[in-house]
Amino acid sequence: MSPSDAPTSRERTVADWLRSPGAIPRTSGPDLGPLQQFEELASGNPELLSSIATAAESYRRQFAKVGALAGALIEAQERLDAIGDLTDLVVRVLDTDSAFDSMLEVARDLTLSDAALLITPSETLPLTPERLSGDAGALGSALRARVTEAMVSGGPSSVSPHEDGRVATTTLGLRGARAFGGETLGGLGFSRSRGEQFTTADLRLIDTIAGTIELGLSLHVMHESSLKRIAVAQEHRIASSIAQATLTAAAASMPGLDVASATVPAHVSGGDFHVTMESGGALWFAVGDVSGKGLPAAIVMTRTVSALRAAFAGASDRDLDVAWNYLLDDLFDYLEQLGMFVTLAFGYVDLDGNTVSVCNAGHSPMTHVKAGIASSVPATAPPLGIIRSLRPSRVQLPLDDESMLVIGSDGLTEQENSDGQMFGYDRFDELCSTLVETSSAGLVDAIFSHVDEFAQQHPRSDDQTAFVLKTTSQLTDSTVSAPELKIAAEASQLREIGPWLAAALEHLDPAESTDAHSRLELAAHEICMNVIDHGGVSSKSLVTLTVDVTAAAVRVHIVDHGRSFDPDAAPVPVAGQAQVGGYGLLIARRLSDELRYARESETNRWMLVVKRRGAPAPESEESLDE
Repeated sequence: MSPSDAPTSRERTVADWLRSPGAIPRTSGPDLGPLQQFEELASGNPELLSSIATAAESYRRQFAKVGALAGALIEAQERLDAIGDLTDLVVRVLDTDSAFDSMLEVARDLTLSDAALLITPSETLPLTPERLSGDAGALGSALRARVTEAMVSGGPSSVSPHEDGRVATTTLGLRGARAFGGETLGGLGFSRSRGEQFTTADLRLIDTIAGTIELGLSLHVMHESSLKRIAVAQEHRIASSIAQATLTAAAASMPGLDVASATVPAHVSGGDFHVTMESGGALWFAVGDVSGKGLPAAIVMTRTVSALRAAFAGASDRDLDVAWNYLLDDLFDYLEQLGMFVTLAFGYVDLDGNTVSVCNAGHSPMTHVKAGIASSVPATAPPLGIIRSLRPSRVQLPLDDESMLVIGSDGLTEQENSDGQMFGYDRFDELCSTLVETSSAGLVDAIFSHVDEFAQQHPRSDDQTAFVLKTTSQLTDSTVSAPELKIAAEASQLREIGPWLAAALEHLDPAESTDAHSRLELAAHEICMNVIDHGGVSSKSLVTLTVDVTAAAVRVHIVDHGRSFDPDAAPVPVAGQAQVGGYGLLIARRLSDELRYARESETNRWMLVVKRRGAPAPESEESLDE
């Protein structure tokens, strides 16, 4: 760093403050420290100042992580000093985006690379799209192509070597999470056209550097947002999308397995997570819950998900102890330093032996159902991050035509209703045992629906996650279910129906899929608009949509918490006569082959039916719950 680039006294004060996480106070108000010297921040409104204070505290804690990782991975004191210099530069993004050029230069020297390349999406970040430090030489084209690929794909979340180990790249955006309008924060890469290949230690070091640059990018975005007076609620929505996008969009599976999972967050950034991954010929899975709430929990969650995927990939011999050791090495010190922990249930499926092997570290509920009898699978060790020496025991459970494994989160069992009663473990186990013949997706939907009905619109106090694992031979018919869609009772949320329904019908013949999609999307839209306009629901109330496809029909189910309604009593519009109301229901009836309604447990239940081409006539009247 040249003398002209040396930090000012004000910048030095802020940098020292960011590098002293041990002095973080536990106060009720926002702690901006010397950041208050920046006039553009001092003039901000209280909500934005609180947001900046939260981010600053996160960055101060991040430096502690950087120091710990540096001590473990870097033997030379000069590298530790360089990481400190890199962190010093984070605060300078408040004044100029050229600080990222200096960060790349330090990162290139730190990794002994010939070149360091940072690419950010111009439509997302107000930065120079491409920044290069050094000369990649013959590897220039490969480096640029690999970094661009990492940015566009948004994953995988770990650092990946290429070109015989001479190029290393990673996605930026809280380890590959998609953020800010569906894009990542960028891609980062390093190259060595001469000298040694990147080692495992080098890749871990790059992971640490990437985390620091991510902090700079996040602070830059947050700073720009504060200057433009963007509402803090929007920043919360961004944080929520970062956290939730880290989760697998659709559960991985294998032939012979029926797997489904979903998470509904209670806060803007939740700590619940679920992971599925095929590795070594087995399906690995994990369900967990990070302690704490909000953005800190979301950040820890993204790191935990990355560590789990790496652990599953490394335990190719299906050894749960190997996977646990990797998690200890990668996460324990990090969690201990933050004063946080992670409840975790993880394992893999052995289809050859019709068994599932699991470890439970402080997580609940986990229920195994065999022949209609539900049994709790208790924890055999405390959560990850509490006591290093205590390890969870391996438990082997049958997974055949009569059994299944259901894992939830405490947000389900501890959900209260308006009387202060909790849903509880007994209700959870009973629900699982009575729905054993339901598809995994159907059971996940049923769990959320039953908990919502029990809550009687009482707000969620915690994230809610459900994961179901069973064999495909358990399904009693050809029904295909898709993950449910939960939307707030707001007109702007109805745009989610189209893409959700398209994904659910993509396995059908294109012509049949197009016909069913166009009819059911508009019909569902009209029903939901009736709920919003006439159901007496607040914008915080949820409307739940599910879809199933059988050999006879495509059926969309809609559940809302509005006031009771009699479709037969609704006025029917008459041609040529002005009338207010009744048109939405008429449109839904005309588009559907059948429309059904029932009032159950203080909820309205709708079913829209479109018959499939060449489908046989129904043998009997079906209920709305089928």
